[in-house]
Amino acid sequence: MQQLLRFIAELSRRPTVLGSVVGALAFLRYQKLAIVDPTNVQAFIAGDWGTHMLGWLQFRHAPLWHLPLGQVPHLGFPLGTSLLFTDAIPLLGLVLRPFSALLPTDFQYLGLWLLTSFVLQGALGAQIAALYLRSRVALVASAVLFVLLPAFLIRNVHPALTAHWIILAVLYGALRGPRRTRWGLVALVSLATLIQPYLWAFAVILFLGVLLDDARRGASSWTRAAVSGATCLTASFGLLALVGGFSSGFQTVIAGFGSYSANALTLVAPNGTSRFFHLDSPPTQLEGFAYLGLGVLALLAIVGLLSLLGRHPLQQGYSLRAPGVPLATGVAVGLLAAFALSDHVFVGSREVLTLAWLYDPIRPLAERFRCSGRAIWPLMYLLVTLAIGGLQRSLARVTRRPERTVALVLAVCAGIQGGDLAFTNRYDEMARYFFDKAGPYFVDRLSDPRWKQIGTGSYRHMAVVPTTSNGCPAGMPYEEGYRSGRIALLSLEAYRADLTFNSGYFSRWQIGEAARCAAQNQAAADHLAADTVYIFGTGHQPPRGSRCAYLNTIRVCVADQNGDPFARSLAP
Repeated sequence: MQQLLRFIAELSRRPTVLGSVVGALAFLRYQKLAIVDPTNVQAFIAGDWGTHMLGWLQFRHAPLWHLPLGQVPHLGFPLGTSLLFTDAIPLLGLVLRPFSALLPTDFQYLGLWLLTSFVLQGALGAQIAALYLRSRVALVASAVLFVLLPAFLIRNVHPALTAHWIILAVLYGALRGPRRTRWGLVALVSLATLIQPYLWAFAVILFLGVLLDDARRGASSWTRAAVSGATCLTASFGLLALVGGFSSGFQTVIAGFGSYSANALTLVAPNGTSRFFHLDSPPTQLEGFAYLGLGVLALLAIVGLLSLLGRHPLQQGYSLRAPGVPLATGVAVGLLAAFALSDHVFVGSREVLTLAWLYDPIRPLAERFRCSGRAIWPLMYLLVTLAIGGLQRSLARVTRRPERTVALVLAVCAGIQGGDLAFTNRYDEMARYFFDKAGPYFVDRLSDPRWKQIGTGSYRHMAVVPTTSNGCPAGMPYEEGYRSGRIALLSLEAYRADLTFNSGYFSRWQIGEAARCAAQNQAAADHLAADTVYIFGTGHQPPRGSRCAYLNTIRVCVADQNGDPFARSLAP
């Protein structure tokens, strides 16, 4: 028993354990444990969550072995889409696909992924702080600052993009100092391509900076650094190709670069996330949202004030733990921050600089990452790191008890950070918007028992009329189809009945999407195919020879000659 207690006590001193506990508690504060239940698919119906979950679910009906492996032919039928372009975290989808037959029909992994991201965010935040600090109180407070960054919390709506711990892992590797080999980071950064392409792009640029620093400081040869970098890039592009990232059928260059950027004031602009002050960026620049929070801003102010007091010798007997930021890694962070501002630089609502000439030579590449504002995240995390390290360095020169003072200051700043946040529990917010009958985007959860009879017929397809997708010129109204989750709900029923589904919301769409949508809409206006269940939106009338009924206010039609139980349940 004593050995067990000693082991637990020793475990509780480890930064990763302390940070993991902070991350898990933050998850319970801003989410609900109910979403970790893999059979709880209703929680992920509305908004982006529906797109991510249905990408995985419909992928379960794809052939086990096919190229590209990430292809989802049942969604956006007949052109299909990819796990990558539904942000369904292809890494998990590919790992779980061979075991699909053993899993429940209703099975999602997004909730567990969100919990994991919170835990790893706290764990790596504490691990970075441990490069500078020893006090457990200080480590816990530092983990709180990393986990309660508004830019991380606001990404709850986009599970794949909560993997900010990838950035933290590369920064941690850089701050630990030069290494002869970096195969762990090679593997992590390469696999990031199967988590989220934006995070991979940021991580790979940071990693190349780390390799340059290793070679520059003599820890690794230039040849070894080049081999590591080439291996990472080769593996990354190979994995992207494997899941269809380079398929010629996808429209990968689309408009948006220059709009979805970061504002020059993004680090101090809360955009409604602060309880105490208000400063907003233009709505399109919310992709570059990186408000640090009052706690981190207060910490930076304290470090700046202490630095003005001048340099003093270290207190006697105190060993300073203060790794600096390697040059090339710092340059990589700066370049990413510059890219985040894009070719139209805004300060508040005013455009102050146009850099079209700078980006024109690389515009096709830049437009692939149209949400350039997200590239501000590495700078955000570097500033938090420098604030923690700077506090330890400054207080070590002005007080006799720097460790205690550092812990006290960080605890106060962590309290300020938490008190400043205006975030509600995300699960409760989603429920209020989408599941409450008084909510602005409520739609019935398709409770009519006739939905369950679709699988009793010989149907192979479900078609929404008008076809609703990003690449279609017309479709269900945005608030009715996407926001309310109606498209995801219908796609869920199609998945359960093993039907293809002609609609969906994808980050990239197939070339020829508009022509496909128009052809499907015209075909449905002329006649109904016997193997298809049709969903007619407002203002679209089914042709003669249709058997229709309203199921949960949704007009559902099949061909009149069909005699299966589902068809008979509809009005003649």
